[in-house]
Amino acid sequence: MTQSFYGIWDKAQASLSTFGRSSLLQQSIVREVSQSNFDLRETTANTIDWTSHLGWYIDLINIEGSNTDNYGERQVSNSVVRNGRIIFTTLLPSDDPCEFGGSGWLMELDLYSGARLSFSPFDLNNDGLFNTDDYIHIDTNNNGIVDPGETFIPASGKKSKVGIISTPSIIDSADGQTEYKYTSGSSGAIEVTVENPGPDFSGRQSWRQLDFSQ
Repeated sequence: MTQSFYGIWDKAQASLSTFGRSSLLQQSIVREVSQSNFDLRETTANTIDWTSHLGWYIDLINIEGSNTDNYGERQVSNSVVRNGRIIFTTLLPSDDPCEFGGSGWLMELDLYSGARLSFSPFDLNNDGLFNTDDYIHIDTNNNGIVDPGETFIPASGKKSKVGIISTPSIIDSADGQTEYKYTSGSSGAIEVTVENPGPDFSGRQSWRQLDFSQ
């Protein structure tokens, strides 16, 4: 059974009415590619309509090429709300049911609609910048090079290199321009993901030392 991640609008109403997925905006995982030494995911950017939608959902299955195998992917760790994003990890069990371990994805989506972000969350080439060099290149000509008119899209997910991962620990840089996500994996290693805190990020703006000795 395909598992899903849901973002539900809690209206804090006195009485509740049941509703189904037809009342939610659907987002989808539409592509997985290997670029910049990472496995990356592209998701949809459908627009939410709050007059008709009560939230959103995304099925944890890559629908590229009419794929029907969800590989047992599921979300079992705590998610993080941060700067307008929903951040969560997923678990992919090993193909061999008798084998220990597996893998997973670090996913980052718009909190309110579940859409892919409008900017690159990941510094994929490790140059300290967040620009189209960190986007997924949609190679429509399948020739491995960038041709005129081809598309670049921010990634919504990055596959773990350290096995099954849990909720990431997040640390900001001193200048607030970069953040680092630390994910410990079932392999025993820790993967560090250099990230863009986003255009609306607001961290510590000043520092003042108080003297309570008197």
